[in-house]
Amino acid sequence: MPTTLSNRKNYWTNLEAIYEVLLSICNPVLKDQVCNHEDYEEIDNKQDTLGLLRVIKKVMYLNGNNDTHMGYNHVVAITR
Repeated sequence: MPTTLSNRKNYWTNLEAIYEVLLSICNPVLKDQVCNHEDYEEIDNKQDTLGLLRVIKKVMYLNGNNDTHMGYNHVVAITR
């Protein structure tokens, strides 16, 4: 049982560390867009790594809140 608790603690610690790394490697334009996202304050308060990744994905691949061309934007982004 103690190993399980230790693993769980390591998991959450690693997620928080990944959150900081992700934010630190964003370029200034992307970081500004992420920080101005409507959900960012809640994500930042919780240090929610998966929430941060969702916001980064939206900013990178969506045209604002319009997801009409998400597939196209993703293909263009990975082929450049």
